[in-house]
Amino acid sequence: MLVCELCVDDADGRGWLREGAPVPPPVAVPLARGSGRLSRLLGHRRPAGPSDEPPEVDDIASADESGLGQAAREGVSAFNRSPYRRAVAGISKSLGDPLVSVVPLAGTRPDVVVTVAWDISWYQYRVDVSAGGTVRLESRGDDPDDLSHRWRVWNAHATSDGRVSLA
Repeated sequence: MLVCELCVDDADGRGWLREGAPVPPPVAVPLARGSGRLSRLLGHRRPAGPSDEPPEVDDIASADESGLGQAAREGVSAFNRSPYRRAVAGISKSLGDPLVSVVPLAGTRPDVVVTVAWDISWYQYRVDVSAGGTVRLESRGDDPDDLSHRWRVWNAHATSDGRVSLA
């Protein structure tokens, strides 16, 4: 895909590689046996990642009266402005309505994790609310059962055009 010179910084921030650019060397990642049905059936292994983190109460941002807080609303708004919204809409045309989870994280940089899952696939996005709502693909997999319970609190939904809204 061609990127105009004015958009190079944005493309680099999204992790796009220039055509013909050297590919970074693979990083050794410890492998863990997937616990999902499809993983067992195919004998796939998946890298240990953010979905394997144990849930910690201190890590989840405190909620306000509406349930999830301002960070969650800002994270959903940023996700809906991102190109990933169109990707969710496209996948939904083939796989149906997804389950959606929005989890705000506490800390000095309050990120929001948006997880979108179907029966045979899931995608997890990290929204950096403090940096103007930049969104990046954090992780993906082939079986939602591989996700930690922390990311499977289905508290949102996606419309047919891929927009996420809090439940």
